[in-house]
Amino acid sequence: MSTNKTITPKTLKKILLDFLNPQNHKDPKTRHSIFVWGSMGIGKSEIIQQVNDYYGGLLIDLRLSQYDPTDIRGFPIYDRDTRQMRWAPSSELPTILQGDKYPIITLLLDELNSANPTVLTACYQLILNHRIGEYVLPPNTRIIAAGNADGDRGVTFAMPIPLCNRMLHYTLQFSFDDWIQHATETDYDPYILGFTNWDKESVNGYSPNSEANAFQTPRTWSFVNDYAKRFRNREIDEELFYLYVAGAIGEPHQIKFQAFIENQANLPSTEAILTGQVSKFDSEKIGMSGVYATVVNCNVQLKRIQTWCQQNVTTGNKFENLTIAFGNYFKFLHTFVEPELVVFALTNLYAVSNVYNANLSALPAELYSVFKDKYSPYLFDKN
Repeated sequence: MSTNKTITPKTLKKILLDFLNPQNHKDPKTRHSIFVWGSMGIGKSEIIQQVNDYYGGLLIDLRLSQYDPTDIRGFPIYDRDTRQMRWAPSSELPTILQGDKYPIITLLLDELNSANPTVLTACYQLILNHRIGEYVLPPNTRIIAAGNADGDRGVTFAMPIPLCNRMLHYTLQFSFDDWIQHATETDYDPYILGFTNWDKESVNGYSPNSEANAFQTPRTWSFVNDYAKRFRNREIDEELFYLYVAGAIGEPHQIKFQAFIENQANLPSTEAILTGQVSKFDSEKIGMSGVYATVVNCNVQLKRIQTWCQQNVTTGNKFENLTIAFGNYFKFLHTFVEPELVVFALTNLYAVSNVYNANLSALPAELYSVFKDKYSPYLFDKN
């Protein structure tokens, strides 16, 4: 049984923000190494890259499953002057010059538990002592290892116990809340945001017992997002778009996703809602998938309006007054019978941008009072 501490992506970021902070751990005795375990495609490497980039660091990614021991230890060279063998260090390991250039160097030993056992042996001294023979890592180097779970149908080897004991171990667990926040903040396509909010189980559907080759993970949804942008920019046609989606997440889920998108043709336009032309909504007629799609589309549009208003202070655009659009949106939400839909709509809007905080108190008094009385336990602590 694993004794690893199980953490979410948000917690991993917190750990790495301290671990990779150039101002911390100047004492060599505190430069321990970290191993991040977790299923494939849930963002291990991506989170490490994000935190490294936040500090302006250099990330060196060594995929150890492709390495031989000499790639880590270096290559022996005969020194004619001393008549001794010396080791030429690997060109992929960080140099002193790179250590001087960057505030932090992240040495990512990816796929560590997929590496050949002889390669793992070569990593012993590197991971614990930050050196191999005469070669010493720059003092601002931090080592982070990553690997897939043993039961994920990947090629893995049993980790030597002495090597395990040289690192701090954490198991990364998928979190929908963390993923949807990331997807929202990084402007994922509204189709994806609406569909995954409606069907949360669709984001990470991998099962070790499944024989499927194409399945849903945060990684494959990022593939879908790339093709969705191309589809919206008319770089690819509808048929090709859905072929790519099927290749990424599998045909059964592509069919479900396609039906969700096609249902949006029956939805009121976000422009009509935010300009007050549509103030009623028949959720039973549209279906829950349509409700989630409409809410996410409105939230994304409000964010775009906010950005546009900030960039165009003097203009006559009909969306210029963001507070009016926000008020129309609240009137529209007020037609929902299910309180959880309103809670979802506004918490999602809060995650998208600061439209929520900037305009909540500017609502008409009677509308503000209605929402405060009805939803304050869920929402108004955010303002």
